[in-house]
Amino acid sequence: MPQLVIKSKDKVVKEIILSKDTFSIGRLAENDLELNDHLVSRHHTKLIKQGTDYLIQDLGSANGTFLNKKKVKVEKLKDGDEIQIGQTTIIFKAESAFITSTAPPLETSPHLSSDIVRHLGELSIDYRLDVKDILSRGGSLSEAARPLRQSKESERFFILYHLGRAVTSATSLDEVLEIAMNSVFDVIKADRGVIMLLDKESGKLLYKLTKCRKATEDKGESIYVSQTITNKVVNDKVSIITCDASHDPRFQAGLSIAQYNIHSALCVPLWEKQDVFGVIYVDNLMQTYAFTQDDLELLTAIANQIAIRIKQDELYESLKREALMRGNLERYHSPDVVELIIHQSADKEIGREVVEKTVTILFADIQNFTTISEKVTPRQLAEMLNEFFETTTQIIFEFKGSVNKYIGDAILAVFGAPIDLPDHQLKAVQAGVKMVKAIKELQKVKTTPPDFPTYHLRVGINTGIVVAGNIGAAKRIEYTVLGDVVNIASRLNQYAESNEVAIGEATYQAIKDVVKANPIGGVKLKGKQQAVQVYKVLSDVTSDEK
Repeated sequence: MPQLVIKSKDKVVKEIILSKDTFSIGRLAENDLELNDHLVSRHHTKLIKQGTDYLIQDLGSANGTFLNKKKVKVEKLKDGDEIQIGQTTIIFKAESAFITSTAPPLETSPHLSSDIVRHLGELSIDYRLDVKDILSRGGSLSEAARPLRQSKESERFFILYHLGRAVTSATSLDEVLEIAMNSVFDVIKADRGVIMLLDKESGKLLYKLTKCRKATEDKGESIYVSQTITNKVVNDKVSIITCDASHDPRFQAGLSIAQYNIHSALCVPLWEKQDVFGVIYVDNLMQTYAFTQDDLELLTAIANQIAIRIKQDELYESLKREALMRGNLERYHSPDVVELIIHQSADKEIGREVVEKTVTILFADIQNFTTISEKVTPRQLAEMLNEFFETTTQIIFEFKGSVNKYIGDAILAVFGAPIDLPDHQLKAVQAGVKMVKAIKELQKVKTTPPDFPTYHLRVGINTGIVVAGNIGAAKRIEYTVLGDVVNIASRLNQYAESNEVAIGEATYQAIKDVVKANPIGGVKLKGKQQAVQVYKVLSDVTSDEK
């Protein structure tokens, strides 16, 4: 269909699809195109369809109709012809290019236009106005902006500016959407409006907020939105005006257009850079050509501000989840290991996956704990355990290990999982030796009562293949390691004397060129058919080099 592009002062203000056989232009509101201009006659010009062409006919106007700068009475229109009526320029396009624009280039997060920004210094309005307060008192932004009526751009910038302040200060997304929709109805000729948000899992648009200009009209999901329009907005990332939806060939397949008697519709995406979060849709059931290019630009800018708030909320929730995750991880892993885990799992959902890995297990406990616990009060026992766990945990972290469990008076640590550690055998042995030294030093400077018994450490270390991963129920999982290697480590320390470190064969073979250790010999462990070779690490081994 042919199209008319209406320009005022070299700026496009409206685009109209010519769907009528006779299209009238004049100063009166009864015309198809009303031009509020004293140079325009009440019935100035009409366009008449003749076959597949259109003729332009001047209706005896006082100031005449000009076609390509020549005054005409009747003339056949060609593509690109420029019609001048008073101060308005009309471009005739033989084939309609629907009023569709990308949601202004999604890569750059643009402003409405550069010239609107310049009005900031010209505005005399008090910028301390509170849009939420204005709306709650039943006022309107248009009334507040009345001093700017001589400049539509200034008025719209004023509205957008205060909406931006309100969106930023709103305490919830629901409040943001309510403010935005009230503002839309304040400045755009809409009968109905809907905000829909995109559900990431299903990919469907879900109703979030609806509004009708007449309070008596049905609300909620009884406002059915044309999926033909909304799907195109989301999928193609475009903003759409349809001036006469029932005659717009682009939406002929949309049954809801005809079913719900939609005349004019305006739909824009909630967009921020390359992300689309939903749509704002408004329509007018009675009036064709209800919306202008200015309305599209303003609504697109409003939608962008809403999307930025949604993005901010998502980022805030992500940071909260990361902080919680980091806090939980820091209880079990050293800070640098925590960073690696967060980095590796940033784009992955935590699930119950397990893998086989070669790791080194360290098991340390307090010698004769049962006897000690009988001699002290529960509070003293708790103080002793806290001192023991605090000291050993920091040393495990120092040597890149992870605390897997606290078990009564024992601590179970893993070296080489969940983060790979090339020299996990050496790191585990160095950690074990340093633990022994640290606990011995604590006994020398003990601040607990004189009758508080001293305690000694035993450490068992073993290397081998384990199953490592998240184990548990769907709603609660924990990272752990399973396998015979773990069981052997927990029993090796029974063959260590007070403040000694006992290691298994695989661990010894990996560190024998660096660490001095004496063989204890083959020992029979509970549940094992064959004897296990055990080595005692000499106490003078250095553990400071990491």
